Amino acid sequence: MALIYVVEDDKNIQEIETFALANVGYEVKGFDSATDFYAALNETAPDLILLDIMLPDEDGLSIVKKLRTRQDTVLVPVIMVTAKTTEIDKVKGLDLGADDYITKPFGVMELISRVKAMLRRSQKTQDKDKILKLGNIVLDREKHSVMVGKEPVELTYKEYELLKLLMTNAGIVTTRELILDRVRGIDFDFDFGRVDAIRTAFNLNGSYMWRKSGSNNYMFWNKITGTDYSKYPHMGVFSPDYETDYSERLATNLRVIHNIPQIGLVVTLTANVIWKDRSWKSYGNDSIPIKYISRLDGKLYDFNPDDIDSEEFIGIDRRSTVNPTRLIREGVMPPLLTMNLNITKEIRDFLKVSFFANNMFRSTPLWESKKNPGSYTRRNTTENVFFFGLELTAIIR
Repeated sequence: MALIYVVEDDKNIQEIETFALANVGYEVKGFDSATDFYAALNETAPDLILLDIMLPDEDGLSIVKKLRTRQDTVLVPVIMVTAKTTEIDKVKGLDLGADDYITKPFGVMELISRVKAMLRRSQKTQDKDKILKLGNIVLDREKHSVMVGKEPVELTYKEYELLKLLMTNAGIVTTRELILDRVRGIDFDFDFGRVDAIRTAFNLNGSYMWRKSGSNNYMFWNKITGTDYSKYPHMGVFSPDYETDYSERLATNLRVIHNIPQIGLVVTLTANVIWKDRSWKSYGNDSIPIKYISRLDGKLYDFNPDDIDSEEFIGIDRRSTVNPTRLIREGVMPPLLTMNLNITKEIRDFLKVSFFANNMFRSTPLWESKKNPGSYTRRNTTENVFFFGLELTAIIR
């Protein structure tokens, strides 16, 4: 039973056409706007379309033109049904892709006869087009098979659909937009404007970071902060540059993406290497103050470094307090390697299933501290803990 779409904004005429065609055994669906028609067309392509030219939201001639650019409707017969009776209107509709033309008012019997004749011709054309031939390439639509010469060729679904689209439109320039619309899910390069079926791709990037940060605040210090003013009568004031922090990091990331179209999988392997990672401190004058506050009168005075050994200033002398090993700079940590794996399969163009394993391989090098010779640290952090999982992604197009 053939499916016929009737696109007509006049409810009375739409009911007449629908009733007449349904009475002779056809399945008929009526639409009074182009918007509703396109929505149904995206779900199911009909066997024939009865199309009015004068629609409220889009001209019927524009609809015919679009139908002839779509793969699923390029061969669907279209009969224009309109009150426009001039020869130029008929020619324009036929030139844009319409197969027949009926003017209003029309007889019901004539309508049914034209529909039957058009469906008969369409069926013969479709039977002929079940086999597509181009050079030594033969594509069988029914069997979904492809032969090159006498050799069968195994193709994925998307490869088959792309070949069918190009063979159907042999000799016609096929737009990039049409290819992307009809053969969904193939990776393509926006920069160069071409469709590329990706087999293996490599991506390498890196980063380098160097940072310096210090204190902008003065440091105040006294050995005893109690009330023994006679023993420790002053509070030392130290320069803001007494301590500066530095850090340096060099890292690279290599990503290998391999597409296996035969089974519809995309495998991604990522290797992260931290080649250089270190942090250290430098110190200015953090043992002898530049000023001092007298706790006797609360006033600020300049400090003479020559007086540091004076009994009066013993409370602000930090020379015996600071650790001399603070000036030793630790060496560069050994490189750290981590590897991640991701396997993705797209199911029916609307669902992606991904398995991931992060940090499935981790190097755990040891390094010796220069500040504490003989002390070893295994370079590994909680960020590099191995974990894996499964991820489901719904694709809305």
